[in-house]
Amino acid sequence: MADGEAKKTTGLNKGAKDKPPQEIQDYWDQAGFPDSVDEIDQLSGRLEAQAACADNINQSVLEKYRELKEQIQELETDVKRRGKEKQNQSKRLESVKEEWLSSLNNLVGNINTRFSKFFGIMGFAGGVQLHTGSHENDFDNYGIKILVKYRDTEPLQELTPHHQSGGERSVATAIYMLALQALTTVPFRCVDEINQGMDARNERLVFELLVETSCQETNSQYFLLTPKLLTGLAYNPRMNVLIVHNGHEMLHHSEWNIDSIYENLKSIESA
Repeated sequence: MADGEAKKTTGLNKGAKDKPPQEIQDYWDQAGFPDSVDEIDQLSGRLEAQAACADNINQSVLEKYRELKEQIQELETDVKRRGKEKQNQSKRLESVKEEWLSSLNNLVGNINTRFSKFFGIMGFAGGVQLHTGSHENDFDNYGIKILVKYRDTEPLQELTPHHQSGGERSVATAIYMLALQALTTVPFRCVDEINQGMDARNERLVFELLVETSCQETNSQYFLLTPKLLTGLAYNPRMNVLIVHNGHEMLHHSEWNIDSIYENLKSIESA
């Protein structure tokens, strides 16, 4: 290269001998390159050595690195997408939960109102509560808690096999079913020996409530199976009483004297 050509390329001219252009000098300083020729030669040697090593890189390893990098980027994008989906699902779940809980609380409130009313008629105190368990979102553990009080000296207690007698549990069960009578739609209900274990007072009151509630036209049928009933109970024209006669010592129905049975019943009623 001619001397004039070199000066033209490096920007050297008269009055600026051996000095590079200012922009090159600024770039050199910012990059932190050495100033001495020896240091520049050493840096050049190191860079040439690194370039030589770079030529020996295993291409399969490089391709594997690029492939893994792309997978990582895809996974990061997928994680972000799933995070947004989770947030949207959580919002929808919370909305559905609030709507469901509102309806459930209204239903339990209506049951509680009727249960408390029937229990008050019998001279006792009671209530029904929604039990959500220890975790609010663990819906499998949701349930109904029945609270009863049979004596003035006692507080309201949860209905359990340990706190109340068998007769008291029968009373609470019967009243709870009556509280459900007008709130749930079923063709019929059937209870077996629900009056067993009750004293005469409670059995009579429960029977009267049962007749009053179940004989309404809008309510479902009620089947009460029992081996015995108290005398002098109040019946309703909408009721049917079916008496099953069975046993080895029973007289066969073909041998019944219906006229004699009817006359005996009339004499009992007129006595």
